[in-house]
Amino acid sequence: MGQNGYVYFFTERRPEPLEPTLRAVCELIAAPALRVVWSRQVLEASVQTLPDGLSLVEAEEMTKLSKLIGENVSVEKAAQLASRYPLVAICPLELERAQPFTTLMPERIPPEIRGNVFLSGAEVHVGPEHLYQSCQMMDDRVSHYYGQSQFAVVVTAYSTPADWKSFERLLFEMPEFMAFKADLAAILGPVKHCIVWYC
Repeated sequence: MGQNGYVYFFTERRPEPLEPTLRAVCELIAAPALRVVWSRQVLEASVQTLPDGLSLVEAEEMTKLSKLIGENVSVEKAAQLASRYPLVAICPLELERAQPFTTLMPERIPPEIRGNVFLSGAEVHVGPEHLYQSCQMMDDRVSHYYGQSQFAVVVTAYSTPADWKSFERLLFEMPEFMAFKADLAAILGPVKHCIVWYC
């Protein structure tokens, strides 16, 4: 069975004002440009696919947002979208600060623990998002609730750890991981972290 995982660095307080916070985070992760990835309001990246029951105004707003999916946007535009819609995910086009996770993880976490997992890519999620663990492979943490994120930097993970608990512990203990979390906390205030696995 394959899994996808998401390493969340998140705050439960929505940063205000949003634009300077988003700009500071983009500078931290060395992301000169952003791309709109998805929004809770758009189930499909197609203006022809709209949920039933929308008013004309809502459908028009959905169409506008649908057209932006996959488009590069400025930090200012991303902040405007995130202020207007409940949950928007944007993808940094470059993420130099993720390199310690992708390049050092194989050295720091033995293959008998890491399995086939690799980290690749990242997103910034702006808006309310409940984070919980419901993966049935993790028997002792089914439906564990981590909190409601209001702003998160999310590093994507692929495949399956051979040892779930040891993998998370060793990843979270990496000095680069803790340094990145501390740098984010200097911008966002208190930052939590977790991995959410989807089986």
